[in-house]
Amino acid sequence: MIYKETILKNVDNSGVTWSKCIHIKGTCNKKIANLGDIILISTFRIRSKKKIKKKKYVGLIVGAKNYTARLDGSFIKFFKNNVILLLEQEKLMGTRVYGPLPRELYSNIKLGKYKKMVTYSWTV
Repeated sequence: MIYKETILKNVDNSGVTWSKCIHIKGTCNKKIANLGDIILISTFRIRSKKKIKKKKYVGLIVGAKNYTARLDGSFIKFFKNNVILLLEQEKLMGTRVYGPLPRELYSNIKLGKYKKMVTYSWTV
């Protein structure tokens, strides 16, 4: 579960290493984000020699510390809260994704979203 002010680790090569959740997109009263949700993040630690600035970006949650139930009855848990930076058109900002991506993102592939992200990484 990702709340406001939660610290997130970026797992792409966009140049940002750590960021903070500042808003959860969706209905107006949504307070918790899970795997596959879109959030608004603020960057606060950036790798040197990158052209990215400290400002607000859109992110996709690809890993959460809490247990997430699957349809077959199993659970999945990540060690850190992971996020991928997106542009306003919901395209990848970086060119590579590090680490595994959850199988739950495949449900959005049928709609045409996040297809490029899942092809870059192996799934759990």
